[in-house]
Amino acid sequence: MNTDLVRLGSPLRLYHGPYSDGNGQKCEYGCIMGLKMYLGFLESYAGAEAFAKSRPGAFVIGKIKAPVDAKAGTPI
Repeated sequence: MNTDLVRLGSPLRLYHGPYSDGNGQKCEYGCIMGLKMYLGFLESYAGAEAFAKSRPGAFVIGKIKAPVDAKAGTPI
């Protein structure tokens, strides 16, 4: 999903980690799908310009142990 945000020229980034400490697997349903659907609708109705004009920010889904840069840094 970060590749799509970069394609749109967006300063938004996604940090997607595992849903628990035990298995390290990332959930590909629920929250992540809801976010993908929302951003897809936003692109359809507001266009790429809305993403390019947005302020820097980060979406965090799952457990992220590394620091999160919400100021348009590089996602992990």
